[in-house]
Amino acid sequence: MLSDLSSTLLKDIRQLFEDADDYNVTIQVGEEPNIEVLNAHSVILRARSSYFRSALSSKWAKKKGDTFTYKKPNISPKIFKEILRYIYTGTISLNDKAEQGELLKLLVAADELELEELVEHIQEHIITNESEWLKKNIVHVQQTASKHKACGRLHSYCEKNISEDASLIFQSDDFTLIEETSLIALLKRDDLSMNEIEVWDHVIKWGMAQNPNLSSDVKTWSKEDFNLMEQTLKGCMAHIRFFQISSTDYFYKVRPFKKLLPSDLKENLKEHFMVPGVEPKFAVLPPRKSKNSKKDKLPGSNIISSQHASLISSWIDRQDFSYNNDNFNIDEIPYEFNLLTRGFRDSLTRQEFHNKCNNQGPTLVILKVLGTGQIIGGYNPVNWSSSGKWVTTRDSFIFSLGEGNDLKSEAILSRVQNHEQAIRDCAISYECVGFGCGDLHIIEGTSTRKDYDRDIIDISTFVVDDYEVFQVKKKI
Repeated sequence: MLSDLSSTLLKDIRQLFEDADDYNVTIQVGEEPNIEVLNAHSVILRARSSYFRSALSSKWAKKKGDTFTYKKPNISPKIFKEILRYIYTGTISLNDKAEQGELLKLLVAADELELEELVEHIQEHIITNESEWLKKNIVHVQQTASKHKACGRLHSYCEKNISEDASLIFQSDDFTLIEETSLIALLKRDDLSMNEIEVWDHVIKWGMAQNPNLSSDVKTWSKEDFNLMEQTLKGCMAHIRFFQISSTDYFYKVRPFKKLLPSDLKENLKEHFMVPGVEPKFAVLPPRKSKNSKKDKLPGSNIISSQHASLISSWIDRQDFSYNNDNFNIDEIPYEFNLLTRGFRDSLTRQEFHNKCNNQGPTLVILKVLGTGQIIGGYNPVNWSSSGKWVTTRDSFIFSLGEGNDLKSEAILSRVQNHEQAIRDCAISYECVGFGCGDLHIIEGTSTRKDYDRDIIDISTFVVDDYEVFQVKKKI
């Protein structure tokens, strides 16, 4: 019978990483002023990496006596030490490396050193555990993954998400890194779940980022500044749907940059906004729509669709809702939902919540539960103010949209029963801000029914994957 005693063998090999004194490889890693010389064993490197099997051959590496000497300036000492630890021990910690900007560097290094298992593990970690970071950095991640064949899974994941919701690109923190050709391709799409003025704002933001010496105050721009920006955005202008922008947004947001527009377009827009019913002389591109308008994301939201907002509006007005309406029209929603704060853009802390949401009037809180994808939330028809008091109202409610796919069977509406404890408007020093005495606490992530008439979630505590808070205003 063959006995397996490999655990001791693995332990002894791991020990070589910490205590060995018979190294025969020295690797100089990093660039000035951050250079370190690390030691290793050629037999371990060759056994674990096909890259090192070639690199430590007589054709590549230099040898002084019995010691191989090798340089790797494009990998930092910190990243290479993580790689060495993995090579010797088979272990690696990826916690916090995304926010520290090290996760992609580690992935690229692992790919270059042909460590297939590690490359696959990092991709799996990013897709499974770093969704918030990935959304913030989807441009950089997608561009990085596209340059490395072994990162095909991550690249495909980014492409799939962008294909399903192209507005992710615009909403990412690294949007301005996008290449011009990719930006123009996005602008040509009809299925951007964004208002056209938001598209315009992001195009201007991108143009400013390509010209960092331009002042942020357009009023101070010289003729040369406008010419520079005009050349930068030349390829984008034909794909902005100016005739889908409201007269108010045009006046305050587009008009300050009017020198960037062709003269004939500028005059036609002026006529369009000043003379009702005039026919545009330019070909008018249609409003942007998703492939399925009922599932089109609510402008400003990454969690709920316009249909979800329509259902919530019907709850606010205490009206019936047609779940099977195939002729759904976003313009028929009687409320405006203006984003105040978002989890992956800001942070889920009581200080951030109060800073962004206090004194904004009626608000809608949307929470997405980690692990289940369930969408829950609450409507405060009064105000948040950090008063440290209960807010009395008969019109607040909490709810669940399930996973958001089958509202007819999944949606749950829970109206307040104890009107005097409808809204818990805690002071900033307390985290219990929410609805009822525990029915839905936003920051804590808890839900235990007491002051509302129905349970909205099967568990009493949960982790928030993402959240959004909207100011709710009746359309005029």
